[in-house]
Amino acid sequence: MQAQILKLGDISSEQQLQVQLQNWFKNDSSNMLVLRANDVLDKDHIPLVKAHVERGRAEFLQGNNGNARKHIMFIIHSHRSDKKTQSKFSFLSGWQQITLDQLQKEKMDIRYENLSF
Repeated sequence: MQAQILKLGDISSEQQLQVQLQNWFKNDSSNMLVLRANDVLDKDHIPLVKAHVERGRAEFLQGNNGNARKHIMFIIHSHRSDKKTQSKFSFLSGWQQITLDQLQKEKMDIRYENLSF
């Protein structure tokens, strides 16, 4: 599976988004699109991106008669301290949703007194 990663913060216009999505749907070598967003910085753009993705997906499915499969994943980096943003993502209903609490490996606490040399 070949993936293409698109960070919403790197997109400067709606037209640029449309072109990138169209290119991905036409690209036969990439079957996974990962859209990365920040729940604070990109919160106003996520619904627009979702609408463009769903429109592009519908056109893709209509044009290929189900012969090819494309997968789209939103990764929305949220901030625990901002309680207001947690409920804003209910618009993704109809999509499979997974919440990961922590993406970083926990630091191990090594105490020298417990080690034998």
